[in-house]
Amino acid sequence: MPSLRFDLWPTRAFAALALKNMFLSPVSLLVYVLALAPFWLRSTATGDYIVVAFITALLFFGLYVVNLFIRRKLEHDEEPVISKNNLGCYITFAVVRRLRNRGNVTLPKLLLAASGTKRGLFILRQLGKEQKEFLQRCMEGVSKRDDVLLFIGEAVECAKELGEKRVDSNAILFAFFKRGGVFKEFLNECDVSLDDVRTILKWEGFHEKISQREWLFHPHRLVRSLGTIGRSWVQGYTNDLDMITRDVSGYVVWEGEHRGVLVHEKEIEIAVQVLSRASQRNMLVVGSVGAGKRTLVQNVGYLLRKQELEKGLPLTRQLVLKTEELMSGFSKPDEVLLRALKKGEKAGKVLLIIENIALILRSKDTNLRNVFTKFLESNKVSMFAIAVGEDYHNFVKTDPVLDGLFEKVYLSDTTDDETIAVLMMRYFELERKYKVHVTYRAFKSLMALSKRFIGKGAMPGKARAVLDDAVIAARDDHRKYVGDGHIRRAVSLKAHMDVTEISGDEKQKLLRLEDALKSNIMGQDKSVESLVSTLKRARLDINAGKRPLGTFLFLGPTGVGKTHTAKVLAREYFGSTDALIRLDMNEYSNEDSVFGVIGDPNPSEKSEGFLTKQVQDRPFALILLDEIEKAHQKVLNLFLQILDEGKLTDSRGVTTDFRNTIIIATSNAGALFIRDFIKSNQGKTKEEFKTALMDTILKEKIFSPEFVNRFDEIILYYPLSIQEAIKVALIMLQDIVKEIEEKKGYIVRVEEDVVVEIVKEGYSIEFGAREMRRVILDMIENFLAEYLLRNEVKRGDQILIRRQDVVSDEPKTDSRL
Repeated sequence: MPSLRFDLWPTRAFAALALKNMFLSPVSLLVYVLALAPFWLRSTATGDYIVVAFITALLFFGLYVVNLFIRRKLEHDEEPVISKNNLGCYITFAVVRRLRNRGNVTLPKLLLAASGTKRGLFILRQLGKEQKEFLQRCMEGVSKRDDVLLFIGEAVECAKELGEKRVDSNAILFAFFKRGGVFKEFLNECDVSLDDVRTILKWEGFHEKISQREWLFHPHRLVRSLGTIGRSWVQGYTNDLDMITRDVSGYVVWEGEHRGVLVHEKEIEIAVQVLSRASQRNMLVVGSVGAGKRTLVQNVGYLLRKQELEKGLPLTRQLVLKTEELMSGFSKPDEVLLRALKKGEKAGKVLLIIENIALILRSKDTNLRNVFTKFLESNKVSMFAIAVGEDYHNFVKTDPVLDGLFEKVYLSDTTDDETIAVLMMRYFELERKYKVHVTYRAFKSLMALSKRFIGKGAMPGKARAVLDDAVIAARDDHRKYVGDGHIRRAVSLKAHMDVTEISGDEKQKLLRLEDALKSNIMGQDKSVESLVSTLKRARLDINAGKRPLGTFLFLGPTGVGKTHTAKVLAREYFGSTDALIRLDMNEYSNEDSVFGVIGDPNPSEKSEGFLTKQVQDRPFALILLDEIEKAHQKVLNLFLQILDEGKLTDSRGVTTDFRNTIIIATSNAGALFIRDFIKSNQGKTKEEFKTALMDTILKEKIFSPEFVNRFDEIILYYPLSIQEAIKVALIMLQDIVKEIEEKKGYIVRVEEDVVVEIVKEGYSIEFGAREMRRVILDMIENFLAEYLLRNEVKRGDQILIRRQDVVSDEPKTDSRL
């Protein structure tokens, strides 16, 4: 068996390079010009250009044929290699042309050549590096003495792994990265793994496929561009129809040939089949904003036109209805539409695309609606309409007759692979326009953050919008690369929340959060610790899944700080109590209360669900479900879905994302048990107390085991001790005293004995500290009102409040202790 060798001379790639240098190099072109110059000068003198023009045309036609041969047979060689024993036959033209001293190929030369090609530069830019940086870092890891034959064998295997027949720059760089050493250190600096490199190479392969379009003067393109002339003339004049429509027949063909990627392929196939029928050829595409409804319509239009061209059929005119102009530009839009559609029927082979069908259907013009419905039943004019989910539920589904006239396809979010393909296509456009590159890490952030934090809209639309903003931001910053930071800032603006990387100040804020909460919430350290742990995980993107960030059930008697915990948390972490969405579950105690959460399904009611609307507007929020045990079972079932799946679909078909919320449900369930347990079991531990309370709640069927188990943690709030109640009173006093000082300028001091009296009046085991704020306001405000009436006080003066000023020593007949 012949031994393997590596020789570039007897290869197609080398032959292509030799022919290019011989016939198509700048020097060759200069020779052609100099050779033709005397003939042109003579023709200028005689005025006879026929012969010289013929010679020139013949020359350039010959060069065209040579160039075509090199492109199709040598550069992009799909034929079997000339010799399998010569590994040089596997090397592509792009790599060979960049190799220096091709008779003595070494690994440093291969590294230099591979990193300098178009494909190599794309891969390095995905890593956020330029060729110079890469070579400075990695050239030391290769040597002239390394076995080239062994390395090329490894590169051939890498090419096979990537699904390619030849060894191009991608396979060579992959082989280097697989070798580890300095290349592994380089990848670590770029914060990518070898699996990430595989993904980058997959994207690069897609980029290469898209960029290898047929060149302008390719024979196939010339034939196709001339093949449709005159075919649509047989349809005649349609002035009334043309007045309210825009012909996109040519545009969809151009877009289809340049799109390079199809998403929602199953839905496209269904639509093409329906629109190719002999009758009932009306389609309705339903999907969220950004799901790709208009793109699907364009792709279907392209495939329909392609099908007609291949079969030699009459071409369908694809017309977009100018809905806004029809509705606002004519006094009688129904008559205009009627005349236009009659022209369409007479012409035949018309596809009417309606990009906003809801605009027509929500109109109060019944005549217009009747005309529209009449022509939906026509077999000569097909209609291809678009609607968002909410409009479909409100204006189409409510009319069974109208609904039955459409075949429907429902678009969901694209898959990750489809989304990446769409984003890459958009990125190629932006890269050419702005000369800004998007790194692999930036793409990963773009996908993950758009999906997680932007609630409204669907993929790939919302991710594409973020990409556009991030590229423009990088350009404005005069940066060559879009980094993870640009992506996070763009997502933050669209999601109305801060998802930028954690700064030093934010880290300190997280570390101090537990102490800040404990200083405001007395006697409930365990609940505070659990909450803070959840927030740390969420902020660092740890354990980010399909459920809400954290779900907690707070159990305990009245007045021990359950609701107060949620308020303090919203203020300390989210920056404001405005981030708190509170639902008083007393208001959701009957069966119809479900509509208060998700909205009324009856379109005439026009009511939105309170909770879904609030979360759509503020997707990063703390949801407080106060006294959850008062809610109706159907309402609890809705929350089961939210706790389990992190999303909820309302009555209009709109899905709300709850994954960026923290949900806290509070309950006074078992209050009587708590009172009796504390009185009779003073020696029991807190864990024994929690176990006994949960057993009682489940036994009395206040909550089902399924509901309780959906929470991340059940946190028990214990009755406050006297010392803890005094601390609570001090916190409340500080807030009131601070408010007085800020508004009036008086410095109020309260003696310790007054605090003790406040606790005696305002705290009890049964009602907790719920009455304490009222007692404080009564005592302090009553005293201050009396004091200010009797004394002249100016800003900056100090007022001391003593026990005898606010408490009478007469015996109490109704003490709470």
